Amino acid sequence: MPHRQMSQLGRTLNTAKGQLSAAETRSADLQAALRTPPLTIAVDRVRDEVAYVQGGLPYPRGQLVAEAAMDYVVGHVSDTEYGYRLYHGGSALPVDPNAALGAQAGICGHAAAAFAGIVRLLGFAVRHVNFSYTDPNGSAGDHVAVEVFYSRSWHYFDPTYGEIWTDAGGDVLSISEIRSGAGTLRKDVLSFTNVFEDGVFGNDTWFVTDPATGVAIGPTLAGRRPK
Repeated sequence: MPHRQMSQLGRTLNTAKGQLSAAETRSADLQAALRTPPLTIAVDRVRDEVAYVQGGLPYPRGQLVAEAAMDYVVGHVSDTEYGYRLYHGGSALPVDPNAALGAQAGICGHAAAAFAGIVRLLGFAVRHVNFSYTDPNGSAGDHVAVEVFYSRSWHYFDPTYGEIWTDAGGDVLSISEIRSGAGTLRKDVLSFTNVFEDGVFGNDTWFVTDPATGVAIGPTLAGRRPK
């Protein structure tokens, strides 16, 4: 075989080897990603987002972490998907962060658990805020959201609806401040959950500020960082 043809063949083989090596690397990365718990992926994503914006916004790190975590959960734990699963014969999901984030489905308890898991692994204490009420039709209802502790006080976040109340400076208020009439509601109106539920039920979180609603604060779950 002429030298030129042998050289070309060698370059072709080397190119093929490089492509094969790259494909094997991508496959290994994909397999590793598939083995990574959904909660770990969520924590990494939220950490990256906070690192990107921190310094550019005048808010404490706790608020940035909690808002990023809330946004992530709103986008990855769908109660409409959960309803679809149950309607078509699926089984109920355990109230566990990895189960909810893995299925990308759940109702308020799943959203609160996923949110709490993310925030705690980023070092912040969290506690549940449980609501019980009677709706205008006379039916009993309940809901769960969360409070996160930072800047020496508690701050209320609802990861089901992407809902917070803020003061004039943009700081997130506690549930007690909200129920006393303080703050302005901020809500992720573009989340699919809200598009559906607001369209069907109107103001579907009216109970949060209703004086007749019972509110019970759950125990504090200390923040913890992964080992």
